[in-house]
Amino acid sequence: MISIALAAPRTSTVVLAVNLFVGFASLGRIVAASHEDIRYLQAMNRIRHAYHEMVPGLERYFLSGHHDDMRSVLAMYAPIVSGPARLLHGLTTTPGMLSMICAVLTGALVAIIGLLATRDAVPAGLAGVVASIVVFLALAAILGRRALSRTRAMPPMFAREDEPS
Repeated sequence: MISIALAAPRTSTVVLAVNLFVGFASLGRIVAASHEDIRYLQAMNRIRHAYHEMVPGLERYFLSGHHDDMRSVLAMYAPIVSGPARLLHGLTTTPGMLSMICAVLTGALVAIIGLLATRDAVPAGLAGVVASIVVFLALAAILGRRALSRTRAMPPMFAREDEPS
């Protein structure tokens, strides 16, 4: 009877592990695609800047800016928010949602493995919650640091006057 009851968690473990792999792979691809988008936005701002230099006064026809500093580029990509709103906005982005999904999948996987190992739901559940929190915080730190380093590797050529080069 116990072997039948433990078969479902074992199957769940495999399914969760596969889903977790898909989640991390998707997260990696989305982050790479977002970086490409930002690079292309910077390039489009440079093209608009060239138009502006060739024909002064075109600014009123541009939907978006012609400066290529990161603050100008990111203003087109997403709203610039600060404080607690920044955290909430981060959770609504695709990388934020995928990070949360990966964290929850990790927690569920850890909880099921803990349940299989100890047959005690309380420590297994606590281990799952802790694992979810640790993975989410680690992903937030890693993705934030990675985004910062990538944007620093994209120096502006046509920064706004109030933006340092």
